[in-house]
Amino acid sequence: MSELVRKNYPELGEVKAPYVHSVRHNNTLYFSGLTAFGTPAQQAGIAEQAEEIFSQIRKVASAEGTDLSSLIKVTIFITSFNEINELRKVLYRNYGDHLPASSLVEVSRLKMCTRIRSLRIILKKSLVSSQRIRSYRRFTECGKRRPGTRPICCETI
Repeated sequence: MSELVRKNYPELGEVKAPYVHSVRHNNTLYFSGLTAFGTPAQQAGIAEQAEEIFSQIRKVASAEGTDLSSLIKVTIFITSFNEINELRKVLYRNYGDHLPASSLVEVSRLKMCTRIRSLRIILKKSLVSSQRIRSYRRFTECGKRRPGTRPICCETI
């Protein structure tokens, strides 16, 4: 039987909604959405918000005995592509030589006055054999619509 461990981390703040900060399934760690909400970076630009989110990811990863070199997949939701170059600099700096699979999605707005929300962070504990990860995403192509959907622009970074 698979082991599931659901966990909150006090250093990330109190959870006031029906979720936990992370779920570990066997040797894979899944994160809930992380934002800069409630931090000094909340009102700052996208680069500062991204750095705050990576700081949070490092705290959780360290508590779980892993680091960003084990990053598998990142999906990032942003409110505008205007600061994409600044965001990419932060991503390259934090990923180093360990680039993950990644998706970037522009949305019309995000709750809590943030410009970036990083979702589906998946880390695998070090020295563990590869596991198949399934990610279900619903995107439309840039500028095209499926019946009943709004156009969403997505870009792989």
